Amino acid sequence: MPNYDRLFTLDEPVPYKNIKLFPVKVRDHDTFYRSISCLTLEKKSIPDIKILKMSYLEYLYHLHIENKEVDYLLLLDYLLKLCIKDDDMGVNYYFDDMNKPVFEIGKKVLDTDGNPVSDKHGIKLSDKEIFNSSDFEEIQNIICNQNLIDRPDETIQKKSETRWMKQG
Repeated sequence: MPNYDRLFTLDEPVPYKNIKLFPVKVRDHDTFYRSISCLTLEKKSIPDIKILKMSYLEYLYHLHIENKEVDYLLLLDYLLKLCIKDDDMGVNYYFDDMNKPVFEIGKKVLDTDGNPVSDKHGIKLSDKEIFNSSDFEEIQNIICNQNLIDRPDETIQKKSETRWMKQG
């Protein structure tokens, strides 16, 4: 991760690809704290080899499909909208041609009535950028660091990893 310390200290937005990630304002902290769980899940504590091998973004998609109680992609959507601060911004979540989870962020395309236009991934976006798992991890780090959120320790003790690998 590039060194964003100066931007974090001054509460400045952090540019990443086609977006700027802003620190969350105090007035938005209720929504922020209800949404931040999508970035602080303890994925590595689950003794399932399939889960351990997933990227964090893959894990969120897995939870979105399997878990009907909490929609972590919806929480991520709220969080991104809080941090990007652009009402014209839209996000689409989907699997690419290699069946890897990706998401795209861009400006919503509106019809003559001001309603979003649909496309194959959700809403039609212009000036969009596609983000993969490594991009997601960078965004996750930026949002957590600029808002002073502790992320869980995602290291696996070597003994546990070896035991879980033998089980899988």
